[in-house]
Amino acid sequence: MATGSVTITRSAVLSTEKVEVRQPVNFVLNTVIGIVFGLMGTIFLVFFMNYIIDRIKTMEDVEKRLGVRVLGAIPKQDNKDSK
Repeated sequence: MATGSVTITRSAVLSTEKVEVRQPVNFVLNTVIGIVFGLMGTIFLVFFMNYIIDRIKTMEDVEKRLGVRVLGAIPKQDNKDSK
């Protein structure tokens, strides 16, 4: 039996075998495990990023890493004060 461009090769067969019922998922345990692994992953990522990112953030970093004295610094200005 052909309908348009689709051809039915055989009819569907109803299975007589029983389907095995799985045990219910422990929602609370899965939630706790997810929270614990999420926190551990976040803490690991923060320490890893802090270790990897090697920026000069303070005047002491300049003196320590480059071995030169800082002559001056430009203060940070808030956007509220600039108006």
